[in-house]
Formats: sequence, structure tokens, C-alpha cells
Amino acid sequence: LDKASRLQTLWHIIIPQVRGGIAVTIIFVFLNAWNEFLFAVQLGGNTVRPVTVAMYNFVSVEQTLWAKLSAAALVAMLPVVIIGILGQKQIVKGLTVGAVKGGGRR
Repeated sequence: LDKASRLQTLWHIIIPQVRGGIAVTIIFVFLNAWNEFLFAVQLGGNTVRPVTVAMYNFVSVEQTLWAKLSAAALVAMLPVVIIGILGQKQIVKGLTVGAVKGGGRR
């Protein structure tokens, strides 16, 4: 620590402290982008569409294609559920990193 360079200090001290927060931020940004609907409808074209806009197209005034809508909803949920299960430890760690440890002892 005494003779560590700035890069060593960053790598061995700072990065381990903020790793949980970075992981939670990445997960939240991914979920926000995955669930984005309004900008995708307004700015999107017909060639590339997010899953949410494709699901919206299964609903019309005349009919609702429930089978296709349900299948698309299941496909849209799978990545979120998988990331939630795999990243559960990092999410909890990142959300509690600022908590006071051992605050109850006197």
C-alpha cells in the first residue's frame, strides 16, 4: 500500500470496494433499456424493434393475439429472470455496501 502505484491502488483497493455497486448499476441499466417502450415506439422503425414494441403489435382494436402475446411475454421475461437469479448475490451486496456494519455493538 505504501509504495503502490495509482493503478495498483485502483485495482487492489478501489475496484473491490465498488464492484457490487458497479454490478447493480449494470443490472439496473440493462433492465431499464430492456423495458423501454415509449422511445422505442416513437423513434423506432419497422426493421428493428424491441420485444416490448413487438408485443404491442399483437394487440389491436379488432382482436388480441393472446397466444403470441403470451409467448412473447415469456421470451421477454427469460433474460430478466436469468440475470436476476445469477446476479442476486451482487445485487444484495451492491445495495448493502453502504450500510453500517457492526453498528449495534457498544
